Amino acid sequence: MYDQDDVMNLVEISFEKVSAYLQGVSQAGSGDCGSDLAYWLAGELARRGVVTSHPEYDGNGWAVHHATRGGAEFAIHCHRPQEKNALWRLSLRRIPNKSRSPSVPVFDDASILVSAIGEVIDDTGVGRMEEWRVF
Repeated sequence: MYDQDDVMNLVEISFEKVSAYLQGVSQAGSGDCGSDLAYWLAGELARRGVVTSHPEYDGNGWAVHHATRGGAEFAIHCHRPQEKNALWRLSLRRIPNKSRSPSVPVFDDASILVSAIGEVIDDTGVGRMEEWRVF
């Protein structure tokens, strides 16, 4: 598990709007499409030159990982808040690295990643990227 201080929510996405972009329609019908959302996001980020890991399930939803040129590592979590069934949330999590100082990267280190996520959201119209904020 991770500390909530290491997580920043970035955007809420309308399931209805994003489902048109998702390839895995077998899961989309149930509204439980975290893996599809993570694969789609990874592909969209790659088209913009931002490399991520292959999506993986982590117990709280699906995530893709990204490392900056400076060595800071982040995970983008794709999950559905229990209180909001029609929405999906993208959250940014800092990943500690004990071999670095400071061991936990600052959120500003993810500015290129967050800007690319904003482009994906704006270009597709599935949600609205707001200033970095905590929900």
